Amino acid sequence: PFRVGWARTDTPYASRPYTNDTSMPAAGLGVWEVVGGASTGGVVVRVGRETASDPTAERLATGSLVRGVEVEAGRLCFERLSGQGPETGWVSLQLQSGKVLLAPAAGVWEVVGGGDKGGILVRLGFETSSAQASERLSTGALVRELELRGGRLHFTRLTGTGPDEGWVSVRLAEGRDLLVRVGTGPTASAEEPSAGSVPQPGQPGKVSRKSRILALHGAPANVNIMKFQVRLMQKIVGEDFEWCFLDGPCPWEPVPGATQLNLAERTPVEKGLAKGLPF
Repeated sequence: PFRVGWARTDTPYASRPYTNDTSMPAAGLGVWEVVGGASTGGVVVRVGRETASDPTAERLATGSLVRGVEVEAGRLCFERLSGQGPETGWVSLQLQSGKVLLAPAAGVWEVVGGGDKGGILVRLGFETSSAQASERLSTGALVRELELRGGRLHFTRLTGTGPDEGWVSVRLAEGRDLLVRVGTGPTASAEEPSAGSVPQPGQPGKVSRKSRILALHGAPANVNIMKFQVRLMQKIVGEDFEWCFLDGPCPWEPVPGATQLNLAERTPVEKGLAKGLPF
């Protein structure tokens, strides 16, 4: 006997404020959205890292998307992906008052499939039977999510080459990813709602990783027997899950003369599978 449990490990974390902390993780260099400056025509961009450096002639418009190139002491060097303003420059992630100017962008995907085919197939409609676009969406392109439904992504292109808009599958039938969310690892499931809001500092977010399967054996058994029992299941689910096997804390002993299955002495086959571990 054994039990198999499913445990989500997308554990929430509290997004910390963007302070003068130079230890910000590399993931912070992803794609950002300008959320401040709405009342002033955008946020101030400077040509250098220092806040005393010269400002550029234009502001970076609210709603623009930028890709982080370098971050230091609460300052971000960026390359503009969409919107209006300088192509590159330095901006502050927040004001001294704590007001956020840029936040991690929601709903941005990167094309990771199609490297051997010049990109991935794009269709004009949601249905996989709809007409194909004249171009493929290039591998490495960044796109913005408009809608995510049934494993199909309606997008608008930010970088790379290919159609400006269309529908693509986020993964193939055998499970290989064609697109992944920027900064989140594996793709979201087809049931995950579209990302419509920008996460703000101080609000909970998610760290994506493989889902874990907790495999707990019954008695009499141990982790080696459990691994033997679920080997076919492991093959079926493939590489998308991480398996965790735990031995029970209470040792099991057979009852002399017992014939009931869970009380009787273990067979030679079972002892061989146990590999010396107690039951």
